[in-house]
Order: sequence, then structure tokens, then C-alpha cells
Amino acid sequence: MKQLIYVFMGGGLGSVLRFLINRFLNPLSGFPLGTLLCNTTASLLVGVLTIVAARYFQWTNEIMYIVIIGFCGGLSTFSTFSGETVYLLNNEMSTVALLNIVVSITACLCSVWAGQKIAMHYL
Repeated sequence: MKQLIYVFMGGGLGSVLRFLINRFLNPLSGFPLGTLLCNTTASLLVGVLTIVAARYFQWTNEIMYIVIIGFCGGLSTFSTFSGETVYLLNNEMSTVALLNIVVSITACLCSVWAGQKIAMHYL
């Protein structure tokens, strides 16, 4: 039961932050910039935190539940990315939809990799 509470706490914080970022950034462009920023930031954090945890801390499962599964999971969102992409396709914005797919997947994978490299080099 404790595990669920930890995930709930971290997920709530990440979700609220994602809501605020999307609310601010998405009206500024025809591209789902808020979702992209949230997903790449969460991916970068996962990359950094996995290295930091392995090198410097004996992280307990509780901390991992709160930070990586909860907060980063709440901040990032594959379902919103998918919904926004389908919305773009349904509104005959296939070029923007394709750009969203390519940029989002590439940016998130590169962010995890970059986060790990940054953590290995600087921490």
C-alpha cells in the first residue's frame, strides 16, 4: 500500500506540472510544444537520475517510486502525445503530426541518453 501512496504523491506533482506547462505553452503554437517539453524533460531526468542513483546513492524503492515512476511518469505522457497526434491527423495536419512523431520520439530517446552522459561526466 505504501508503494501506491509514493507513486500517487510523485505522480500528482508531475501531473500538475505537466498541466501548467501545457496550459501555458500549447496555446502559443499549432504544435503540441508543452507535451514535447514535458516528455523530453522527464526523459532527461530519468537519464540523470538512473546514473546518480547507481553511483552515489543506495536509493530505496520508495524514492524510486516517488521520483522516477511517480514524478517522471506523471510529467511525461504517451497518451497525450498520441491523442494530440491523432487530433492533428484528423484535422488534416499530417505534416505537423509526422513532425510531432519524429521529433517527440527522437527527442525523448536522446534526452535519456544525454541525461546519462551528463550525469556520468559532471556528477
